Amino acid sequence: MKKLKSYQYNVVSRFCEDLAKGLMLAIILGQTIVRDLSPIQRIFSITTSSSSALLLLILAIYFSKEKQHE
Repeated sequence: MKKLKSYQYNVVSRFCEDLAKGLMLAIILGQTIVRDLSPIQRIFSITTSSSSALLLLILAIYFSKEKQHE
């Protein structure tokens, strides 16, 4: 696999950040719109979405640091 260029790291980092923001927004809106979820389903939904958003933020930080090392 070819090494990414500096601007490509920036694009990937920003993309991961935007996905994480979208997931957090979906969590907030989803909790207010969908009212027929049981508490267990609601907790599971929040936990999995938050974990995914955190993973995307970690990837964004990783790609951001890779850009600086290049």
